[in-house]
Amino acid sequence: MNWSANEPIEVQARQPQRILVMAEDPIVLHFNVEVLIQHGYKVKAAEDGATAWKELQAINYNLLITDYKLLKVVGIGLIKKLHATSLALPVVLVAETPPTQQLAKYPWFQPAATLLKPITAEVLLDTVRNVLRVTSSPLDNLADRASTITPMLQEIFEHGIEHSRWGLNE
Repeated sequence: MNWSANEPIEVQARQPQRILVMAEDPIVLHFNVEVLIQHGYKVKAAEDGATAWKELQAINYNLLITDYKLLKVVGIGLIKKLHATSLALPVVLVAETPPTQQLAKYPWFQPAATLLKPITAEVLLDTVRNVLRVTSSPLDNLADRASTITPMLQEIFEHGIEHSRWGLNE
């Protein structure tokens, strides 16, 4: 690879995380989708398990947020399908009460996080950030670090900054 100190290094920007939100209550669905979109996530809404399942098979999502109990399908049914097909997708479960019986009954049922209703925008965003941070690939983290380090390296090559500025000669 030929590289010149006079040429800027391009680091590809990280793609927004894709999140599938499933809820049958249109108010809850709209709230979750709007909050996430406003904070830079690519979000798709699904009003039922069948629609969500089609989306999950068609597109690679980084996260699924689903209600625990839905009228047409229990949220755990979708999680069970995910587990059966070995789709490695973190799930944030939204429930009125903690699903402790399901956790005891099904050892594979381990959501990345459980949010108890009602949830606020702050709690939703904090949970999503934490789950995505923990479950993101090392390459995603490397791209984030490269975008920070690259300007520093460019400055060194362009201006010949001494190592002491970096604390290496101390």
